[in-house]
Amino acid sequence: VTDNSTNAASLTLQRLNADDLSSVYTTVQTFAVTPGGSTFHDYYDTGLAIDTAYSYRAFASNAAGDSPYSNVITAFTAPVKPINLAVASVAGSDSKLALSWTDNARHTLYFQLWRKGPGQTAFSNFANWGNPNYYGGGVTGKGNTFSYTDTGLIVSSTYAYYVVAFNSGGASDPSDTATGTTLTTQTVPVAPSVGGNGGSSGPTGTLDPKTTIRAYLTDNSTNGKSVTLQRLNADDPVGAYA
Repeated sequence: VTDNSTNAASLTLQRLNADDLSSVYTTVQTFAVTPGGSTFHDYYDTGLAIDTAYSYRAFASNAAGDSPYSNVITAFTAPVKPINLAVASVAGSDSKLALSWTDNARHTLYFQLWRKGPGQTAFSNFANWGNPNYYGGGVTGKGNTFSYTDTGLIVSSTYAYYVVAFNSGGASDPSDTATGTTLTTQTVPVAPSVGGNGGSSGPTGTLDPKTTIRAYLTDNSTNGKSVTLQRLNADDPVGAYA
């Protein structure tokens, strides 16, 4: 509180819970003013509720009465932690994970995203959601869901994450930790090899060799899950593989 007068005997600081529509200003501190003394008076307001906006005003007094109220300033305590953090793989990508979480605070300015990857022993802040330098409201919205896609990750690897909410009052506790695993790389298998010959009576000799052709396949891939054999009547000009 700055005393702008030259004849004040005291300065009174009052506080209002700006999130409570029924709240009224109450006095939290009165400073005695000494003529010729300091015009600046500091006060630390403690024991306040988390994730709450508080407004402050002051007035000066002497034997003649009270001054008009000062300007009003509003400050915030730190937000509560985000909830419902989830991490999922991204279809069609082996290097991305999709994060989503819910803002559980009334006064969030931005989020920090923290990650721990394969072989890492500690989490690191790899991204922010929102603008840390914007003090006009930020991403405030209790109950709103936010999302972020983490890219450039290692194939078929597990990552752990947590999210922290921030405002001008500081940082929330970390959210619960969630993990996700990137997809395994899928490549098209190489072609198999096919061989065959007519006149076969089969492994037990019970098939008619006049109408039996033996076909055999070799799987040349290392990642194939099935091999399909198709047949075409080569004497039929309109025949098709089936």
